[in-house]
Amino acid sequence: MARTHAYPDTTQKSGGFVNINGFGVRALLLAACMGTVAPTTAMAASDYVRCDGQSKGMGVAEGLARLTLVIGTMGLLGAPESDNVAERRFGTEGVAACTAALSEGKGKRDDRRRSRLMLARAIHHVEAKELESALSDVRSFPAIGGERAADGEFLRSLALSAIELEAAILVRVNRPAEAEAAALRMAAQSPYDIQNLLRAQQYLRPDGAMDGARRGFYANFVRLAPQARLELAEAQEWAGDFAGAAATLAGLVALVEGDTVAANILAQIAIQHILGGNIPVGEAQIALARRANDDRAAAISGADSQREKDAVARTDELLEFARIATLARQGRIDDARLIFSARARWLAPSVPAVAHLTALLREGAAPTQLQGALARDPQQLRADAIKAHYEALTNEAATKRLYATIRPILTDGDYSRLSAGVRQTTDSKYLQIKRDDKRGEVLIVQGGNGIAGGEALLLHAAYLAKKRGSTGFVILPMRVSTTSARIVFEKPGESALPADAYFDSAELIAALDARFPMPAK
Repeated sequence: MARTHAYPDTTQKSGGFVNINGFGVRALLLAACMGTVAPTTAMAASDYVRCDGQSKGMGVAEGLARLTLVIGTMGLLGAPESDNVAERRFGTEGVAACTAALSEGKGKRDDRRRSRLMLARAIHHVEAKELESALSDVRSFPAIGGERAADGEFLRSLALSAIELEAAILVRVNRPAEAEAAALRMAAQSPYDIQNLLRAQQYLRPDGAMDGARRGFYANFVRLAPQARLELAEAQEWAGDFAGAAATLAGLVALVEGDTVAANILAQIAIQHILGGNIPVGEAQIALARRANDDRAAAISGADSQREKDAVARTDELLEFARIATLARQGRIDDARLIFSARARWLAPSVPAVAHLTALLREGAAPTQLQGALARDPQQLRADAIKAHYEALTNEAATKRLYATIRPILTDGDYSRLSAGVRQTTDSKYLQIKRDDKRGEVLIVQGGNGIAGGEALLLHAAYLAKKRGSTGFVILPMRVSTTSARIVFEKPGESALPADAYFDSAELIAALDARFPMPAK
């Protein structure tokens, strides 16, 4: 099942004030308000604010005209409306507000504002359980973008939001395969946006086949976010490929070499090897996991002791499960059944692993042996997990989170401000001074926002690798931001790092270079 990762998105809105003959608007407004101003009557929220919580928005010319009105009336008339999420309406009221805003002024003329309003209306349709209408709204993209419909920045921001909402709506009408197809399309449309891949992954079916489209998605995902190997391994388990899952997690262990590998990861690898039929390797992994868990237990103290005790207990459960799987694979099936059924349920191992071993132990068992956890139907275990997955995507809390799918508008300026830095490989402004003995070097794209900042990091790393004579690089685990990463610059095969972890520098430069226009000289 999908796990939750925190990759803080550094996206910010840029703002400013129009300058007139060297005097900022802030200063002019302050001067206008120096006199005594009578109390004003609060105006009702506009349809724009009632739709998505954001004001209509103004261009420069309209802003200057409004400024003149504000100054001329000492602030009594003409003050622009502010954003106010609290005034955003729900359900059919929200639909009506969005429809009204779309029919006039900015909602008709401005491609970006119109697109945001349409996305908000789709969400209000979802709130009102008008799901076919919601689908119709999101499927008006990218055409609704008008002149921007073919712009890369539009396609990687607001148009992506429409695809994500399409997936969210499709799971609500019980069309999970179509939702997955939409999610894979969304991932392919902006493949270097780590936030986009995290959002897409939640709509992949837990029990979906590991076909070419899925393999391509995960191949890219685990390079950008090595921790995503945990998700890939579980997806492989759902597909019955326990040997492949073991190899995936072994790659994660190789990537964190030199740091402490969590005992529970080692225990999961043991289970995967054993269920995949490789008992000798699985037993060796059990020994490694047990030593690591014993060390962790011995070090427990202080305020985090209960959390640490819970982690140790979870790994002990995984190790017990691994031992039962070993007994079953060795033919000691009755011993395995006895120990397995002593628990009412297994919580630490993955659902597909529990269902797989349950089915193996139930086959040929006497009715009297179907006790405890062994009394549970393995197909029902899988069905319950899938049901819980989709309930988490469609419940009331998930519906409230749909507004977060509306991405900030991506502009040419987000890229152009980073153009010089991404190609500056001599005295790189992004490469940090090395202050530790850990493997790799840290890159931080300062001043980069969201998608553009993340892509700048990749492109800069590609140029650095090229300068150093390397064909690629690897991002190491525990990446915590779109605009920062610890990176190893080397050619595949130079170390024990997994081959599927490498980015190809030439491919990245070909894909991303044109997005960062060369600054004018």
